[in-house]
Amino acid sequence: MVHWNGAGWTSMTSGTTSDLFAVWADTTTDAWAVGTSGAIVHWNGTAWAAVPSGVTNYLYGVWGSGPSDVWAVGETGTTLHTTAPRGRPRAVG
Repeated sequence: MVHWNGAGWTSMTSGTTSDLFAVWADTTTDAWAVGTSGAIVHWNGTAWAAVPSGVTNYLYGVWGSGPSDVWAVGETGTTLHTTAPRGRPRAVG
């Protein structure tokens, strides 16, 4: 992962060894990224941390309308949704 601090890019750990494909941020202290093998990581403004997704399918997209409405989508129609800020995503369907 790389992070823009307003003056330059810095390297940081992502909280996962999985490849990540998409990132979505609501604020500077609330961002989500998704990737291979169901990987989901959350940014809290200080560090990235892995969040259990409950799936092993690749996740290719993440989007939300706010901190309590975040969606992740992936292969074979995988759809995950969380309605709790920084909560664990749940499968939809």
